Formats: sequence, structure tokens, C-alpha cells
Amino acid sequence: MRLSRYYGRLAAFLVAVVSLNSSPQAQLQGPALSGFPGAVERVLPCVVRVMGETTEEKIREYAIESAVSPDKKRYVFGSGFFVSVNGTIVTANHVVAPITGDITVETKYAGNLVRRKAVLVAQDRSSDVAILKIDGQGWPKVDMIDSASLPVGESIGFVGYPRGLSFPVVSKGIVSARVNMSLKEGLDACNWMLLSGFVNPGNSGGPVFLERTGQVIGLVNARKTADTEKRMISLPADYQPVMTLRGIDPISLAVETYNKNLELIGDVSQFGIGFAAPAEYALKLEASLNGPNSRE
Repeated sequence: MRLSRYYGRLAAFLVAVVSLNSSPQAQLQGPALSGFPGAVERVLPCVVRVMGETTEEKIREYAIESAVSPDKKRYVFGSGFFVSVNGTIVTANHVVAPITGDITVETKYAGNLVRRKAVLVAQDRSSDVAILKIDGQGWPKVDMIDSASLPVGESIGFVGYPRGLSFPVVSKGIVSARVNMSLKEGLDACNWMLLSGFVNPGNSGGPVFLERTGQVIGLVNARKTADTEKRMISLPADYQPVMTLRGIDPISLAVETYNKNLELIGDVSQFGIGFAAPAEYALKLEASLNGPNSRE
């Protein structure tokens, strides 16, 4: 009997120790995260990957993240996010503008990878905002708010599919400035938020959200990097290889390798400033869907 009581007390002690050691993990897995993890938990399910087939000319024109498929087709990649439960998605216009075929949206829903064909329903080149629509109901959506009154220095996060990754990546930063300018010659000037953070190709179209609440205040549009274009090598338009090794032109390969290394070095050698369109542009474009569907 004494031995039974001893082992009973020992078992109770071990259960208590295990419970004590596992309680922090149990708290992390709980439904009520706060602070930045809580904000990420609210936004992350709403983020989508946007992709489609394109051409070399459009990749150069829009400077968009791209990849080559096994059948030698070119695809562009970007990010977006749901703003309604009926499948309305906000993304950057320069993500979808180069796509020459179907626009495809990928997202995780109920633990499964879901792929849908999307329809472009509205776009604005100047603010670089586009609205997509996919079929279905009950999609998770962000809480998108007007950011005009938010101060510079606000802590933010953003989510996207950088470098064409097949899974979303969370980043953190601040709103470092507000400027009024045109992204490209020939476009109207717009109000932009400048983000201090590691913004990479593929982040375009992803949501920018408040660290303290998870409310979306804009979307990523571009990244200011080192001016590597002037240092890149361009072969003449009428260039013809003088020799090939097993079908490969060593000069073209060397130039392409040099340019890619220069691009990568430029990316990793500086902190990076991202441009983000405030949510007001997306809200205005979404509200215009009952009228003209494009200002383009």
C-alpha cells in the first residue's frame, strides 16, 4: 500500500511538471494571440499568390518577378489579399498587367491548397492597384482602413510571396515617410507610403498592416534598390554567337550570369525601401466597380 501511494504521488508530480513545462507552448497555440503575432494570425489566411504566363518583353517592361517552367514558358508572380468573403482580391496592377493568359490565384483554405482562375475587374495604373475576383464564398478577408491620419513612424508588417516562393513570408518595418510622386513617367502623381523593411520582388500586391491591430492600411508596390541597371551589360540587338558549346553560347551565358549576380548583390547589400499604395486607393477602386471598371 505504501509503495502504491509512493508511485501515485510520483505520477502526480510528473504530470504537474509536464503540464508546467508545456504551458507556454499551449499558450502559443491558443486562439487569442496578441501583439504582432496576433496581427499576423489575422492577416495571414487572407493572403494569396497571384501568377500567370507572360513574355520576356513584358517581364522587362514591368520588372516583375518571373520563372521559367519545364516547358520553357515564362511565368510572373506576385501577392494579393482578400477584401471580401465573396472572392474580391486586391493586388498590384503591375503584377497582373504583364499576364498574357489566365490569371491564377493560389491560397490555403481549411489546410488545403486551393487554386482558382481569377478575373480582372478593375485596375488603376497610377496608383498601381488592381481588383481581381474569384468564385466561391466564405473566404477570409482583411479589415482594410483609411490610413490618411496614421503618423509616420507607425510600426507595420507585410506579407507576401517574395522571390516567387510557394509559401507566404512575414516581414516587419515602419512607415518611414509619405511622399506625393509618380512611379513612372506619364502616370498621375499619387500619395505613397515609404516602408523601411526587407521588401523583395514577389512582395508586390501583398497587404501592409498595422502591427498593433492587424488592420490593412495599404499594399506593397515597389522596392527601391541600388541603381544596377547602368552597370549591367547589354548585348547588341544584332548579336550572333561566334561559337557554342553543346548549344550554349558562353558569351551570352557569362553576360546573363554577371547581370544576375549584380542584381542579387544589389538586393542584399542594402536595407531596402518599399513603396506602398495607401488603402484609400484600393477602397476607392473597389467602390467604383458599380461604375466604370478602369481608369486606364
